[in-house]
Amino acid sequence: MTTARYNSGALDAIKALRLSRRLVRRCGVSMDPYLKKARAALLLEFGVRANPLGSSNRKVGGPSTYRPVGATCPQDCALLTSCYAAEGNVGIHARRSSSIALESLLSVAIALAWCERSSVQLRLHTSGDFCGPDGQLDGQYIEGLLALGGEIDRGCFEDGVWGWTYTHLRDTETMEELRSAGLEVLDSGRYQAGGAVISTDIRSLRRKHPDIKFVGCLEQSKGIPCLHCKLCWRARKHQFAVVFNPHGSLASKWTEQ
Repeated sequence: MTTARYNSGALDAIKALRLSRRLVRRCGVSMDPYLKKARAALLLEFGVRANPLGSSNRKVGGPSTYRPVGATCPQDCALLTSCYAAEGNVGIHARRSSSIALESLLSVAIALAWCERSSVQLRLHTSGDFCGPDGQLDGQYIEGLLALGGEIDRGCFEDGVWGWTYTHLRDTETMEELRSAGLEVLDSGRYQAGGAVISTDIRSLRRKHPDIKFVGCLEQSKGIPCLHCKLCWRARKHQFAVVFNPHGSLASKWTEQ
């Protein structure tokens, strides 16, 4: 592929992916040793530390990246002061993360090299969103993700989807660009196909919105990890919204709309 059209941040992301590919070939599919070596190697190469990465957990079943809650989120997000991602283990990783695009892109590149080799999807920024420190859409982060989507071998992934995430941003054009590059982005709080909403009463949702198909999160109802469930990156294609029960601090404060 040509890299001439990319900015310097995107070129750094591609360089980081290529370096990480060489490391993962040497380390094999054992994730934790690879992540440690890759973070150290990219720190030496770029002089900045990649944001934290999760190797796996019971819910997701695969690798995940993190960005800080608040600093990378739209400031009109209704969950800004009650986000589950600000708590527990996710909150620890979020607080250790930087809102600077390069640190985020380095962690994505490290994770993607392993995902590509293992044919496993990436849970992109379990905490945080697509904004930069100024509260606006982070163009450098977006450009880097698009570049990585162009560089990655999407044939390694089911449906050509290399990762998924959620956003409270209402930038339809940018999100469609990311989806076209292999990143499935669900619209948080939107009652529509490809939306992700919070509710304790899915039957009530179906009565209030009879034209929309709602499907509950299978990890919450049946303990099926995200990588086996796959609802979130199929919601738009199959025309349904995913419903999550409130969790974290939100669970005790939630009032059904």
